[in-house]
Amino acid sequence: MKPSYEMVPTPAEQSWLLRHFDQPQVVFDWHVHDEFELVLMHEGHGQYFVGDSINVFGPDEFVLFGAQLPHTFKSDPRVQRVYQSVIQFKSDFLGANLLQQPEFYKLRKMLQRSGSGIRFDHDLAKNLRNRILEIDKLPPGHRTVELLSILVTLADFAGPNISHSDSFPSSSSKTKERLQRVVAYIEARLGEEVTLDCVAEVANMSPTAFSRFFHQEMGTTLTDYVNGMRIAAAKGQLRENDSPIALIAKQVGYNNISNFNRQFKARSNMSPRQYVAQFRK
Repeated sequence: MKPSYEMVPTPAEQSWLLRHFDQPQVVFDWHVHDEFELVLMHEGHGQYFVGDSINVFGPDEFVLFGAQLPHTFKSDPRVQRVYQSVIQFKSDFLGANLLQQPEFYKLRKMLQRSGSGIRFDHDLAKNLRNRILEIDKLPPGHRTVELLSILVTLADFAGPNISHSDSFPSSSSKTKERLQRVVAYIEARLGEEVTLDCVAEVANMSPTAFSRFFHQEMGTTLTDYVNGMRIAAAKGQLRENDSPIALIAKQVGYNNISNFNRQFKARSNMSPRQYVAQFRK
């Protein structure tokens, strides 16, 4: 899906923006902007989409999106509160030459890597949470110094990239609205059979035209996209409850456990059991 462009407001008193969002739900809004974006999730569950990747989020999800990297969060419909802190800044928010200094080599490299998104460890999120929540209580100059300190710390512990791609064109509002309907339809029916004919009907297109349209906009086939959504949903359930793996596989649309294991490993580089072992101790 081609993202819409978001204009990020610039505060009068500083060169970057910090906002805390406390909402009952977060809706799908595929977009890009010129700023880097650091997101720390305090409360809530759901999925987030970054470039060509679909991921699950919960408390302490901590990610950095590069400038012009398409992304969006979408909360689980059962969730009643999503609380997150979002910091947005441009690469020159401290001047054009600061990041070229040798002591900021790691920070410069992290920002370059963030073009595909970077995910940080949950323990690091816990360690930095209070600093991020309280940064706007500081005087303007101290706020900016504190942000720089946080970014330098993150550069020392930068995790893996999230997406495999960092280049996406923008789209019309009509295309965005059509794909929002498609994504909502698929998400509501992950435990059922999702056919090309039915999804094409939601998009008000013929199956052949929709297949071509979907691949052009999303960079993948409908089947591959649905599998990605199902595995992301399965990860959320595996993290949040103790249900048997086979039951969770069935709930997200896999009646064949071997197929589920194969799809899961292809997208996660580990088996469902290995994934579960990280959370069920």
